[in-house]
Amino acid sequence: MSNNLKNEYPDVPENFHNRVVSTLDSLQAYENTSSRRFSPARVAALAAALIALLAVTVFAGNEVYQRFINKENYKVTFELGEESSSQSAEYVKLNFGYIPEYLKPVDAPYKYNVGDSGAGLTFQLFKSELAKELEITFVGSVEECMFGKCKGAVIRIDTGVESDGESYSRNFVIYFDDFGYVLRCYVSDAVSDEEMMKIANGLSLEETDKEHAFIIDTYVPGAEVMSEAVLAENKKQRVDKNIGEKFNMSAFSGTDVNADYSVAVKGFEIRDNIIGLDLDCIWLNGGETEEYFDENGNLKDYVRNTYEYGDGINTLNSIKKSETVGRKLVLVDIEIENTENYAYLFNSDFYLSNSGGEHIRAIINYISGQNAESADYMFIPFEAGENKIVTFGFIVDDDIDLSGLTLEMEGDNCIKYCIDLNS
Repeated sequence: MSNNLKNEYPDVPENFHNRVVSTLDSLQAYENTSSRRFSPARVAALAAALIALLAVTVFAGNEVYQRFINKENYKVTFELGEESSSQSAEYVKLNFGYIPEYLKPVDAPYKYNVGDSGAGLTFQLFKSELAKELEITFVGSVEECMFGKCKGAVIRIDTGVESDGESYSRNFVIYFDDFGYVLRCYVSDAVSDEEMMKIANGLSLEETDKEHAFIIDTYVPGAEVMSEAVLAENKKQRVDKNIGEKFNMSAFSGTDVNADYSVAVKGFEIRDNIIGLDLDCIWLNGGETEEYFDENGNLKDYVRNTYEYGDGINTLNSIKKSETVGRKLVLVDIEIENTENYAYLFNSDFYLSNSGGEHIRAIINYISGQNAESADYMFIPFEAGENKIVTFGFIVDDDIDLSGLTLEMEGDNCIKYCIDLNS
């Protein structure tokens, strides 16, 4: 019993302990003086003083043993103490005491999603010395707490404006001081507060070997800068092509090797509707069909917000301007052939840009033959030697300059193939 209590309630700071003992000694001295008589008021005053001291002791203990986060305006940093830098276990694994059935492992133990939605939980683990450099910005509130016997906190993110679709507006962090690690978890709206707390309370670390270890995050924004040599090596190379011109490209294949494809853009069109298209192939980034199309399949106007972005430390994002604009659908037909002797997946890493070089839409909204509900939506299956024409669609604002459209296709080695759609 005493051991359990000792674990539950940590030792109080010595200066507060001494003050309480001193007060008790005074009371004992009074008790040993038999001729001394106390008035009810004096007894009440002494009791009140002792209660006040005990209350301060509990508060101070809480401050000393739980506070490890500092919040300044909208930024949070970690205060882990000097002793945390030398005690990190070399290899650890993350154990789960509770995971709801609706959360399925995508890349366990790092990511769990709700079905194919892409929403759920994402975990990062930092050695404590690196966590000292970590900054979390756009923070609305911090609730410090204990997860089991470990210090922790729930951090709620506030960008200043409402998120479009699913958001990861909550984080929880746990300081495993016995191992010298800080765990951070991004929690999407698909997980309730109650479930989040049950998951967090069931987490633990265990020392293990290299083969079974959790991969430690070694990058903290601002903690390192890429060298000029690395930047030069990563610089994208541009290869210009025209409609109908066939070219070979190597691209990510969904496996640990890239695959070679023969590609030719056959043509494109700009439309006001989705008539004749398979609705199951349309991906709207979490939006509902009725937000984009009317009952006849025509594209609908919407309110477009232009944002003024804050730094997340001293300022939040705000809406600078709101205006009603229409939409257009750009459809591009591409002939793709798998030139390998094996079946592979073709990665649709495409963008649209206009004559000013502006990316007018960074995501694909339509791929013929692909189910938008699938986690492999962007990866098109090809049998060995298979050739087929695939239609890709991009929904764009109708007031954007659509002249001089260019389709940008990302290949291996950062090569960017740019196809002039007006050629």
